Amino acid sequence: MFSPTKLLDKEEYPYVINTGDVLLTAYNEMTLQMLQYYKWQKIGMGWTEGPLLGDNANALFQVLDKQNVTVVRGTTRENAETVENDITQFLDKLESEDVRITYVSMFFGELSTLFCQVYFRGMYGHKYVWIVQTVSSIPSLVDIIIRDDRSTCTYQNVLDVLESTIGFTAHFQVNGKDTWTTVGGKVNTELKTVIEQQSGTSDIQLIRAGTYDGLWSMALAINASLHKLPRPLDTFDFFQKDMSEMMFQQFQEVRFSGILGDMIIDENGNCVRQAKLQVFRRRGHNYSMEDIAYIDLKRIVHWLKPPEEVWSQKGGQTPRDRVLVAAHIRTVPRAMFYVYCGLAALIAILFTFFLVFLCLYRNKSVVKHSWPLTNAIVATGCLLLSVCAVLLGIDNNLVSNSTVVMTCAASTWLLLLGFTCSLGVMMAKSIAICIYFVRKTVGEKLSIPSEVTMLAFPMILLLVDIALLIAWQLSESIEVEKALVNTMVSKEEDTVNQYFVYRCTSPNQTYWLTGLLCYKGIIMLTGSILAWPTWVISHQRGMVDSNYVGLSIYLAVLCSIFGVALTLGFTGEPQVTYGASGGCLLVWSLVTICCLCFPKVIALFHHDDQLTAAILSPMGRMMGIMHMLGEMRALPGTSHIGQKIARTETTHEL
Repeated sequence: MFSPTKLLDKEEYPYVINTGDVLLTAYNEMTLQMLQYYKWQKIGMGWTEGPLLGDNANALFQVLDKQNVTVVRGTTRENAETVENDITQFLDKLESEDVRITYVSMFFGELSTLFCQVYFRGMYGHKYVWIVQTVSSIPSLVDIIIRDDRSTCTYQNVLDVLESTIGFTAHFQVNGKDTWTTVGGKVNTELKTVIEQQSGTSDIQLIRAGTYDGLWSMALAINASLHKLPRPLDTFDFFQKDMSEMMFQQFQEVRFSGILGDMIIDENGNCVRQAKLQVFRRRGHNYSMEDIAYIDLKRIVHWLKPPEEVWSQKGGQTPRDRVLVAAHIRTVPRAMFYVYCGLAALIAILFTFFLVFLCLYRNKSVVKHSWPLTNAIVATGCLLLSVCAVLLGIDNNLVSNSTVVMTCAASTWLLLLGFTCSLGVMMAKSIAICIYFVRKTVGEKLSIPSEVTMLAFPMILLLVDIALLIAWQLSESIEVEKALVNTMVSKEEDTVNQYFVYRCTSPNQTYWLTGLLCYKGIIMLTGSILAWPTWVISHQRGMVDSNYVGLSIYLAVLCSIFGVALTLGFTGEPQVTYGASGGCLLVWSLVTICCLCFPKVIALFHHDDQLTAAILSPMGRMMGIMHMLGEMRALPGTSHIGQKIARTETTHEL
């Protein structure tokens, strides 16, 4: 006794009892719970339109749609001439949208056409799962496909496609037994034999068995309500609410064992049946169906096998409903970050030592004549750059987004201010050396007032930096962006690997950075042009301490070219960008602060002017450049420097 879809509308027909498609209702419930159990959120659905399978599948579709499950659907009409074309269009949809889990509710004729096309399209195997709901069992489907004259599939083709296919069947048990006495007094196996003989097939016809049980439920409910009805039964009218409610309640109290097992009517008027979920297993040239779950009368699904056993033929892993998109966050390597922190700490120690040294020996000529205030500012710039290198390595792997925004802003400030304090001051010192020594007023000009005058230029640069930074951060806010930098597809693992990085950004960051790079590039270019004449003039006038101004500037140029090139070329590789940017900042800061500090310390404690000249002029000492230039008289007044260095080397040899 099947209830058409219209009669299942509870708002219009609240007292209709549905006993005919009872197993299909149970199958729907099992399908819903199976999708949740295996975490499938995207499926294909194909069904045959009509009052049996079609209405049931459409009801399942409505539920899935409310649960926000992505469904790619297609329909066919039973025995229609367009069946093959409908199925072709349906499979085209599945392929185009990469659907791997597909539920089909069709009759055997449509399934025969479907699975043959599935075989030739290659839509089976470890990535695909087919869930088949039909009026009979999957083994019967195999026989029918083979006997179908229209089928282009072989027996082996069918077995290949159906491997690990999920099917449904009735759960023929009462109190854990396979045989029982039905409400009519006959054993269920006897009734099964009768139905098999009438249907001409080896499978029990669920519709006929359900109809048999439905009639019994009606008879039992009516019989139990006879003494409760307010009026005679022959005057019953469906629209008489009092009698309808009483009859509906009596149906819910019915309990009996039918052909399909125990049967009850739930609060919605639907018959509740036990059903089983099975998986198709190929055994060489044969096959079998293994039970993997069953649903009881309380609508609870009991899983009999763990996923690794159910999907043993697919590698023991539950098939995914779509290609796996794996997100990977690329971060700064912790080992590199800690090494850089150690280098920054070393620079901080050297900075502290150098400041103490300058304060203690400020009246010594080796300190006093090298402009100690200038050296202290340069060392401070090195310290700021080393702290900047540490802040650049702090990302979302260590702190929250808000903290990363703060470190981004702080590192930008430290980078610009540290650059100006170090390179800007060294460039100013180069200009001062050129001016003062060309005028031959060394003794008069190397004083505190002259040093302060020289520092006016880098102080102006500092004010420009601060103004630019304030304008940038007041005009737009800095945010942390999760940016996709690379995508790699692994067909073997059926995975799309997406690689992301967290980085600080602002709406007009490109324009600001371009302007700042040009601005700082001009300063660096100017400093590099002045570095060589500064080195030569400092030797001519005896202030060989300024050798390291040129050395540091040239090293800064090399580090900047190397660091900027790698940073811009490998924006999606934090280990490269941080390794380059942080490493260049730390190496340059460490070399510069060592060049400022140690030659003075060595010269101070040896009290040897010749040794001081050799120590403070490593390029001339190692390469003999000044000695060669003195002999060639390419530069007037340089021969005595080369001779002084040569004498120093001779003294050390003796």
